[in-house]
Amino acid sequence: MNYDWDWINDLPDWDQPEELTKNDVPATHNLAILLLSCNLVSNEIQALVGRYITEVANLNVWLAAGGQQHLDARAFITLTTHVEQYTRKTYEAWKDLEAALNPTHEITPEESRAKIATTSQSLQFTLIEAIDFMSQIRGA
Repeated sequence: MNYDWDWINDLPDWDQPEELTKNDVPATHNLAILLLSCNLVSNEIQALVGRYITEVANLNVWLAAGGQQHLDARAFITLTTHVEQYTRKTYEAWKDLEAALNPTHEITPEESRAKIATTSQSLQFTLIEAIDFMSQIRGA
C-alpha cells in the first residue's frame, strides 16, 4: 500500500518527563509507580491506577493476539498516540495533585482541602477516561 504520510505531522508530540522514562519500562508503568508510591493518594485513585494498568496490559495482549491485524498503519499509530496522550493527561493531573498536596506557598486549610479535592477529582476523571478508551478499543 502506498500511504500519504503527511497526516503524521498533525499528531500531537510529547517529550515524556525523565521520571516516566527510567527503569526501562513503559511510561504507563512508571506513572503507576509514581501514583501508588504516594501515601496521600486516595484508595479510589489507587483502585483506578490498578484498572489503568490492567487496561494497558489488556490492550497490549489484544494487539499481540491479532488485534493489530485489524488496524492499518495510520490507525495503529493514531491508537498509540492516543494512549500516549492519555498518559500525558494522567501525568499532568497527577502533577497538579502533587502540587496541591505539597503547596509551595501559604494557603488556608480550607483552600488546601478544596485544591486537593479538585485535583484529586480531575485525576480520577482522567484515569477513568483512559480506562474507558482502552477498553472500548478492544471492544470489551
